[in-house]
Amino acid sequence: MKKILKKCHLMEVLMVLMVALGFILQFQFTGRAHLFLIFIATVLFTVMGVLFFISRQLTEKEKELTASNTELSSTNQQLVAAEQSLSIEMQERKTAQKELEMILSLLSDAEEIVFILDEDYRCIYSNQSFRDMMQMPEAELARRNLVQEGKILNQELMKDVLKEGYWTGEQEYPNREGEITVVFMRVNHLMYGSESYFTGILTDITRYRQREKELDYFKYFDPLTGLHNSRFLREHLEKFIHEHISHNEAHALILLNIDDFRMINEVKGYAYGNQVLTAVAARLETLAKESDTLARLGNDEFALWKSGAAGYQTLYQEIQELSGKLNETYRVDGEDLYLSIRMGISICPSDGSDYTDIFDAAVSALNRAKAHHSAGYQFYNKQLNQELVHNYLIQNRLRDALDREEFMLHYQPKVDMQTQQIVGMEALIRWEREGEMVAPKDFIPLAESTQLIVPIGEWVLRQACRFAYELYAGGKEIPVAVNLSRIQFRHPYIVKLLDQVLQETKLPPRLLQLEITESILMDHADECRWLIEELKEKGFFISIDDFGTGYSSLSYLKKFAVDQVKIDRAFIKDIPEKDSGVIAKVIIELADSFGLDVIAEG
Repeated sequence: MKKILKKCHLMEVLMVLMVALGFILQFQFTGRAHLFLIFIATVLFTVMGVLFFISRQLTEKEKELTASNTELSSTNQQLVAAEQSLSIEMQERKTAQKELEMILSLLSDAEEIVFILDEDYRCIYSNQSFRDMMQMPEAELARRNLVQEGKILNQELMKDVLKEGYWTGEQEYPNREGEITVVFMRVNHLMYGSESYFTGILTDITRYRQREKELDYFKYFDPLTGLHNSRFLREHLEKFIHEHISHNEAHALILLNIDDFRMINEVKGYAYGNQVLTAVAARLETLAKESDTLARLGNDEFALWKSGAAGYQTLYQEIQELSGKLNETYRVDGEDLYLSIRMGISICPSDGSDYTDIFDAAVSALNRAKAHHSAGYQFYNKQLNQELVHNYLIQNRLRDALDREEFMLHYQPKVDMQTQQIVGMEALIRWEREGEMVAPKDFIPLAESTQLIVPIGEWVLRQACRFAYELYAGGKEIPVAVNLSRIQFRHPYIVKLLDQVLQETKLPPRLLQLEITESILMDHADECRWLIEELKEKGFFISIDDFGTGYSSLSYLKKFAVDQVKIDRAFIKDIPEKDSGVIAKVIIELADSFGLDVIAEG
């Protein structure tokens, strides 16, 4: 191209020379030669003009090409720069992709449970641990609302997440084997653009919790017997006494000790001694109630905490049975072994209001039991100990009193104060034991607490009906009143019993009066109302005993179809010396307004 341009410049010079030559020849040549030269000059001039034009165009094109080449070079440089930038970006993306693949691979194999949910609680990412926990494949997790599944997430939990932005805590769920797995979980509520997502990370802490239980076991349990230890007993009793102790209930701490246990260890060895301790612990576990607390305090000393006993007598009976069963034969290492178990008992809150006082009192009672080899157990309170022993002896004799025919009935007459005539009698049981009379207040409560009142009450009812029939057969219609205990006064037992006794004795129902204490009516108002109505339909005479001692006595006169009220002796005995008799007068007037008979006891 440059050569062409050089030639074009040369032609411009030649054209100028030819023009000059034409002018010269115009003056030198004539005729045809002149014309030929002019023609040649014209052609050359024309060619030179064309070449000049072409030269100018080529120059412009060269300039344009140069500019284009510059622009193309710049563009090429930009493309090279863009290519380099794209190459770097692609490399960065490849690196990020590899890192993401590595992270997902690590998360997939991690023991921690990881998941991401969309706003509809469907899983958009989960690792293998989460899928194992949910027991679902990945495709299934993507379709289901996992909150509605309720296995690890629930509506209440997600409400807290939406409210606070997160939730942390422990959750339990059954694994594939049906065992309970404990996880610590954190769920976050996150926003990406305008969309909600929920991320969760769960850590299995089952082994940690199991380890805690094992540590607690060694902290609060005796490793040999599996019973609680002294530390647990102290903490449990301190908390119980602080929260539950009431003067309306009896609680007892019983310390137990094996007599001559040191000799067992010395003669048979410590391994055998441990078997003895294990056997005693097993026996205690079979004898203890669900509400009791057992502990091994050390060596051959055990403790039993009994809470909420119905009363001292019930507690004493349980201790008596416990002592008897603990001193039965043990089978240890293939041979029979006879043990002597001593017990010391303190009562809470009467013997102390804190753990130290109660424990020390039980230790004192145990030492006294050890000193008196004839006694298997001792109460810290000596007077209570004597009373309970006395009651226990009476209770044991009471069981055989019917067979020994030691009971008898006395009949207290009911006298009309206007006519001075006997209008009825009340059958009163008496017990003669070994030539001495036992007061009803000493054995009736024991009979009621041990259910012995049922056979005794049936005996009283039969004897009274036979006596009343003898009077009736001799021409004397004198009704006999019999007291019914709260245990007897229940349906259908009492109805069947009365029908049976009247059939046996042939006594008309009108000659049998049934006395029911006001406390029975208070405790079982609805049941008593229709039971009394049934008895009334059969022709029985119903009387309310101990009237005036309850809290709602007046309402019973409207509610129950009774025939008579019996004013309690407490309102009669001091008239007129210390009592004006106002209460008795009000009861009499009230009963009269209802058309009821009135008996003044005593």
